[in-house]
Amino acid sequence: MAYLYHVDPYRRSFDSAVVRCEPLDGERMAVVLEDTCFYPGGGGQPCDLGTLDGLAVEEVFQKEEDGPVTHVLRASTPLTGRVHGEIDWARRYDHMQQHTGQHLLSYAISQRFGGYSLGLHVGAQDAYVDVRTELESVGPELAAQLEADVDALVAADLPVRQFFPSQEELAALPLRKAPPFHPHLRIVHCGPEAVACCGTHLSSTGQVRLVHLMGSARSHGNLRLFFLAGDRALRHARLCMAQAQAAAAGLSCGLGNLAEMVERLKAETQALRRDLASLKREQALARLRNAEALVLGGVRAVIETAEGLEPKQLQEAASALLKEGAGLVCLAAPGNAGVTAVVAADGPDAGAAFRALAGRFGGKGGGRRDFAQGLLQGFGRDDALACLDAWLGDKAR
Repeated sequence: MAYLYHVDPYRRSFDSAVVRCEPLDGERMAVVLEDTCFYPGGGGQPCDLGTLDGLAVEEVFQKEEDGPVTHVLRASTPLTGRVHGEIDWARRYDHMQQHTGQHLLSYAISQRFGGYSLGLHVGAQDAYVDVRTELESVGPELAAQLEADVDALVAADLPVRQFFPSQEELAALPLRKAPPFHPHLRIVHCGPEAVACCGTHLSSTGQVRLVHLMGSARSHGNLRLFFLAGDRALRHARLCMAQAQAAAAGLSCGLGNLAEMVERLKAETQALRRDLASLKREQALARLRNAEALVLGGVRAVIETAEGLEPKQLQEAASALLKEGAGLVCLAAPGNAGVTAVVAADGPDAGAAFRALAGRFGGKGGGRRDFAQGLLQGFGRDDALACLDAWLGDKAR
């Protein structure tokens, strides 16, 4: 079987004879051809897709290194004779850009900090390479250096050779880690370095166009670097530029001042939020001070809902009301998960009072004798008043 994707990775169509066609289910066939342009996937690069005689090829795989390539296509009747194949060229070329870009990035990584690339994964949105290194992450400065190193290799437009070397050729190649020779060993000599690789690649480094690092993370003891190469990187750069220009126009500043303007707005927003929270707290406390003070079981009590207050603000308001002479304070504020209730007491048992409320409304929480809080599933002021009045009455008896 001739692997045409290794002979010429730029070839987009071919004609070949069907060797075997077997049904997988009622809608799919597994087809083996004499020759194929369809790359079966490997080395972190996904398989090619496309058509055979106009029928969609949905998967391509190869079980053994030198074994037949199987094409899984959407068909209900077997294919026979000669067929015409068309690969999805946009997908293939994108994978060639990502894979060749990874070789350039891996070389830059080895030169910059001695990292050894272990494996590539090309996804639908981005790609990543795992690197053996003690580095915890790649920060902006190192990322810029790596990108500049790759830029230089792209600008040089160096040839990329993909071939099966003889034993003598293998010995002369600039390999960081020379693999043992065998007849099916394929080498990709990309710029200044050669590595064993089975994927499809560009014919020159200039066609990579651009490599952009998206971030890094530790994974299984290695450093994983996420990147975009080729047209993916260019589309991302254009999107970033368009968004930056729109943001700068909206803020009436130049692109060069955009980051500074964003930081200034963040600081102003945080200050406004603090001021607003303080104002809400003061307004709520003023409203609660004017709330009707009731006498329940001989105890002066304030029982109110306090819309819009956070738990900490509820605590502060309850403490202030206790200092002003209340014997029992019950404040509640509804939220997404339920109603946060705070009970503070000078004399009665606040924890027991909250448990009485939880028994009435359903919820969880608790606390000390002087203070308790938790989340209730409902809270109506009149119902809470009746509940606490009954509880204090029982205590008095």
